[in-house]
Parts: sequence; structure tokens; C-alpha cells
Amino acid sequence: HKMALTKDGRTTFIQSCIDLMRKYTFIDGIDIDWEYPGVDRAADPNDEADRGCPGGPEDKQNYTLMLKEMREAFDAAGMSNKLITVAATMNQNTIAQGANPNDYDEYVDFINIMTYDAHGAFESITNHHAAIYPNPNDPAPTAIEKQFNAYDAAMYYANCGVPRNKLIIGSPWYSRGWGQVDAGPNGDGLFQNAHGKYVGKWDAPSSPGGQTPWFEIKLKSFIF
Repeated sequence: HKMALTKDGRTTFIQSCIDLMRKYTFIDGIDIDWEYPGVDRAADPNDEADRGCPGGPEDKQNYTLMLKEMREAFDAAGMSNKLITVAATMNQNTIAQGANPNDYDEYVDFINIMTYDAHGAFESITNHHAAIYPNPNDPAPTAIEKQFNAYDAAMYYANCGVPRNKLIIGSPWYSRGWGQVDAGPNGDGLFQNAHGKYVGKWDAPSSPGGQTPWFEIKLKSFIF
């Protein structure tokens, strides 16, 4: 947010990217992971590494300017072959607070949609962490949250005017989980109340989220 506020700030940042790629020529490009333009987010008190992310309505213009100026600078530096990608949310409310994807898609090679972490231990009802399609039985409280899936997210960006060949959906190689979950009528615990926490292999015990890497899950080398 602060870097993108001014032309000088953006220029300094972009030049540092060019310098980095000149020094390390194997780098394919730069991925911008700004979570999220237009959103003024406080630090998560349960995550000691999280410092929050300041933001404001000016991000809408400055985010697009940063990407435009980055593309122009890369081309001028003889780096037109270097990729510019962005990590983007699937939350349609959050997207609407920032820049319209169609305002910046011409400057990026791909939009990497973070179609994961849709649900987790920060909620008390179990749900799909990274659904591909919507589930008609999803108990999410809002219409937007019922669209936290790869299909609806990709269609949203496409309907904004983004070329479909620039859209990439993300797949997590880790779990999210809950503890002391009611079995429910089908016995699988899906869409049921969770009364406790589950500490995964990748969790900090102080803020467990049921996160365990796939290579551990497939070996069944951990205990539920």
C-alpha cells in the first residue's frame, strides 16, 4: 500500500525487481501477492508472524498503475520474456474493493486465484477447504461464501473480462481441520459443528488450524 502510493515508490520497487532478475537470470518473473488491494486489514492476533496489511480506496488505481509500470519497465529493460503474475483472492466482495481485474489483466501473464483456505479452524462449522465446484448443501451464511470454490471464482474473473487462458486455480497440498467434530447424519463430519481444535503437523500449538502436508497425510503417519 505505502510503496504503491507514489510514482517514486513504485519505480524503486520495480527497479529492485529488475536488478534481482539481472543478478539471478534463472528467475522466470515476479509474482505480486498483495492481500488485498483496497482492504485495510489489521494483524491477526492469533498469528505472531502476521503484521496485517494497510490499505485504502486509492489502492484501486495504484495497484493497476504498479502493474502497468512494471510491464513497461520490464519491456524497456529487455525483459519482455519475464512473467508478471498476481496472487488473487476468490472472495468476490474483496475483489470488488480493489482494482477491477479487467483494468490490469493486460499487464499480467497470469492471475493465480487462491482457491484454497476457504474454510478452516477459524470457523466452528466444518466445510470444504478448497472445493472445485459449489456444494448445494453448503451451510455458509452468505451467498458470496457459498461461491468460495474454484469454478465460481474462475467464472467471476472471466465475467470481469479476463481472458480464460490467463486464469490459474490453486490447489493446496495440505489439509485444514477441526477437532471434536459431530459425526452428522452421514457420519463424515462434513458441515457439522466442531467443538475443539486439531493440531496439525504444520500448526503452531498456540493457534492450531489442522494443517498437515499431503506427504504426511498419504502416509497416514499422524494421528487424528
